[in-house]
Parts: sequence; structure tokens; C-alpha cells
Amino acid sequence: MANEQNLRPPYSPSEAREYGRKGGIESGKSKRRKRMIKETIEIVLDQPIKKPEMLETMSVLGLNDSPKYRDYLIASIVTRTAEIGTVSDLVRLADLLGETSDTDEALLDEAKAMLAMVPSCIDRKEGE
Repeated sequence: MANEQNLRPPYSPSEAREYGRKGGIESGKSKRRKRMIKETIEIVLDQPIKKPEMLETMSVLGLNDSPKYRDYLIASIVTRTAEIGTVSDLVRLADLLGETSDTDEALLDEAKAMLAMVPSCIDRKEGE
């Protein structure tokens, strides 16, 4: 609990300036690191698939026109959602489609409605 004995004295203007400068430098480093990671992920996702198992999966789905890893990732999410129909998969799919709701409650209601349309999920209990 805060009281007079455990409060720090306020920073002087020069200390505040120095700490603010250091924080700004570290923030810039962090932003550059995150941007580099995002760019690397984008490069990898845009590469053509080379693994035979993945190519076979894409072919079965009718997506054999030089598929990329991005296509495989999306196809995996869609097929998993269709087969298993978990709420988290539906939320992820809705997010990819840009159909997310403003509130978690509304999103959960939408996910439950989508689950009701998946035949394999009809017999599941609430909360599973």
C-alpha cells in the first residue's frame, strides 16, 4: 500500500528527459524487431508449397494451382473448423474473414450459431 515512506521522489526534468529518451530508443528497437518478424512471416507465407503431403492436401481440396503456404494455412483452418467445429476455430475463421464482433459475448453467440450448423457438433454439451 502506498504511503509517504515508500513513495519515490519525483524525477527532475533532466532525469525525466533521460528516461524518456531511453524508453523511446528501446521502443524503436522493439518496433523494428516486430516489423522484421512480420515481414519474415509474410515472405514465408507467400512461398510455394514444396512438401508433397501439403501439396496432396491442397490437390484433394481442388486448390492445386501453385498453392502457397498462406493458402494451406487458410485451408487447414477451414477444414479443421468443418471437421471439429470448436468455438476457437470459428472465432479464428471469423477473424480471418473480417466478421468479428465488437464484444466477446456477441462473438460467442455468433460462434454458437455457427456451431449449430455443423452436424458433428449437434450432440456436444455446452462448454465443450
